[in-house]
Amino acid sequence: MRKRLLSIFVLIPFVLIGQNNKGMNISSNLFYGNIIRHRHTLAYQQPSFVSGVSLCFSQRTLGKKQWQYFHRYPEVGFGVAYFDLGDKKVLGEAIGLLAQISYNMYETPKFAINGEIAIGVGYVSKHFDAITNPTNNAIGSSINNMTIVKLNFGYEVNSKFSLSSAIAITHLSNGALKLPNLGINILQGTMGIKYHLNPVLKKEDFISYDKSTNDVNKKFGIQVQYSLGVKAAKIDGDLFEVTSTYLKGVFRYNKILKWQFGIAHEFRNDIYSNLLEHQVSNPKSTKMGARRFMLLIAQELVFDRLGLFGETGIYLQTHTINLEQPFYFKVGARYYLPIQPRFYIEGYIKTHLFTGDHFALGVGIEL
Repeated sequence: MRKRLLSIFVLIPFVLIGQNNKGMNISSNLFYGNIIRHRHTLAYQQPSFVSGVSLCFSQRTLGKKQWQYFHRYPEVGFGVAYFDLGDKKVLGEAIGLLAQISYNMYETPKFAINGEIAIGVGYVSKHFDAITNPTNNAIGSSINNMTIVKLNFGYEVNSKFSLSSAIAITHLSNGALKLPNLGINILQGTMGIKYHLNPVLKKEDFISYDKSTNDVNKKFGIQVQYSLGVKAAKIDGDLFEVTSTYLKGVFRYNKILKWQFGIAHEFRNDIYSNLLEHQVSNPKSTKMGARRFMLLIAQELVFDRLGLFGETGIYLQTHTINLEQPFYFKVGARYYLPIQPRFYIEGYIKTHLFTGDHFALGVGIEL
């Protein structure tokens, strides 16, 4: 694992050759923290600490597109992160390749606060095995989603170097594609250093726009969407479909921010199959038992044709089968096709608190 990490760290600087644009940065961070025991059913012994390191390449946007200005010139980039999960035999190590965006919340010439999210693919060296690793019921596969969310505080030492510290949460899970999948969640503190390969030295380097260009002519709209997800229902079991339909009202605050409110219907084939197998009820009532109805609210940040959204909702049934929480969360991205009417495709992960429920892909139209 460490040899793979070292090879990636060595290769990244070569990627930067010939791409030294203004606003380009390279940064490294050290992580130290511990795993959050979000479920009492986690069987492994709590490690004393988790440590890690990351290397990231990023580009500060300068306003070449309007959304960059109205989003306060965010940084976008990619990187690699490595974690020693504190127990080499049971939990192992994790390495992730991540795409990231850093959103500027507050900024002065010397001090900055920003929120950062990095999402990508993670490889975990140890996962559940009924014979060789039965107590790792958090991770069921080698390939997982890795997501890191940070609140970062930065201080500019000079035009070439900045220091930072942050509070972060890292999540690892496979979205219930293979069980067990209780997930690993790490609360950590970080310390980092950033090297500005070609620093932005003048305020004039940033392009600004008339604020009225952020206004929208049509404030209200609707979205209609269909999604298809898959999940495992038991260890070494088959994958089952999860289908969802949505009807949402849209409030466009401006060109970069939307709110959505609506209702959703979800059909769980894993529940339907289980009810039929055990002959719990007749087929008609069995189908009703596999349905879930939800009320939802979502916020979407728009970056040109790309939208990043977070959604939360509550289940309307008071006694829903196989439901541990009365509410859910979703995090995802959607891409709007360059045609009218506005069709889009999206991908998201649905969770109940810190435990992944399923991954899904969706198609929809916004009017």
